[in-house]
Parts: sequence; C-alpha cells; structure tokens
Amino acid sequence: DAPYYGYHIDYMEVEKDGDSIFGCSYSYSDNLPDWCDYKNSDPIGDSAYVANLEEAYDSFDYLSTETINLFGAAGNIFDIHVSHWFLDSNSYPNNDGWQDYKMAAVLKVKNLSNPTQSQLNADGWSHPVDVDTHVKKSKVWYENPDYQGAFKVTVTCDDGCICDGVYELV
Repeated sequence: DAPYYGYHIDYMEVEKDGDSIFGCSYSYSDNLPDWCDYKNSDPIGDSAYVANLEEAYDSFDYLSTETINLFGAAGNIFDIHVSHWFLDSNSYPNNDGWQDYKMAAVLKVKNLSNPTQSQLNADGWSHPVDVDTHVKKSKVWYENPDYQGAFKVTVTCDDGCICDGVYELV
C-alpha cells in the first residue's frame, strides 16, 4: 500500500555516451540498441506507475515498474533520465491523504557485473516530493512550474566495471 492516495507516473530513458542515435526506454522498445534491454512489470506498461485509491472511491491499487539492463558497461558512461508524466489535473486535492506528488518513483541502479559492488546508492534516487504537481488558477489546473519532476543520474564505469552515479535535477 502506498502511503498516499492518487496517481503518479514517472518514466525512464537511458542514453549511452557516444550513441546519439538510440536511447533505451519504452519508446524504443521495438528497436532497442544492443547495449540494453527494457521491460515493464505490466506487459502493456510504459512507465513506473502507482495508483492508490481510497476504499470509499474504489478498491484499486496498482503498481508497475520499469527495468533497463545495460550490457558492456565497463569503460562506458550512461545518463539515466527519470521524468514525471503530468496528468491533466490533481485528483481530490482537498481530501486528506490525496498527495500523489509524494509518490515519486525511486531509481535503483545495481551493478550485476562486479561482485565487489551491488547497488550504487543504497536509498536510490528520486525527484523532490515537497511541491505539488499542479496549481489551480481561475478554476483551471496547470502544471506547477515549481515542481521538480525530472532528474538525471550519470553512471560512469571504469574498465573493471566499478561504477559511480552522480545525481542532478534537470
């Protein structure tokens, strides 16, 4: 169970330094580069998606995750981009517990090639969750310009496949 109610969607794309033609994400799932594979926990999913609705409205909880495996990482640099997918409006913003902006996906990067290293950041990385995704002006919902819903982790692996991740908001 998610700690808040609502809907939250984030999606991931990976770029390999020196490969400006292809990215690795759902968008390229029909033509992935040979240095990655993509899967979603939902066979028709295209993002990391969480939905948690109060029992009074519906008894629906849903979670999908994205996984990208990178091959030949030794000696390479990858940029992992995570971005928020904005919905048209906030759901039930005046109801207690409906704070879906706080349900951001957590990016976890695991090194499966080097036995001396596993997860690059024990807590993973995420975008901030202290600002609502939308603002309402004159009864119309708009994307909140102060919402920081995108970040990048640059993963640099040495020739022995010891990797480091550097986080930045974008």
